[in-house]
Amino acid sequence: MKNIIAVIFSIVVPVLSLHEITPKLCVNCKFFMSNFLSGNSYGKCSLFPKTEMEIDLVTGMKRDAKYQFCSIARDYDHMCGKEGKKYVSKRDHHS
Repeated sequence: MKNIIAVIFSIVVPVLSLHEITPKLCVNCKFFMSNFLSGNSYGKCSLFPKTEMEIDLVTGMKRDAKYQFCSIARDYDHMCGKEGKKYVSKRDHHS
């Protein structure tokens, strides 16, 4: 009986912890914004605007906010950090 419980735990525990092993990649995050010209390597994160959306005082048109590069956000713990603290999977989030 003890051996059966040990076998079950040796199968179940690694499967349950598999989700934690998978790295939190920015390209799989709902906040990731791909760079049209240079691809995913220069993607930005919509969670970390460098500037707010503003009105151009010459034309009156709205200027888009500028966002921080994902690589920068992952370098700093007060942002997303190496662990991907603010990561939200595109698959898990339905909107």
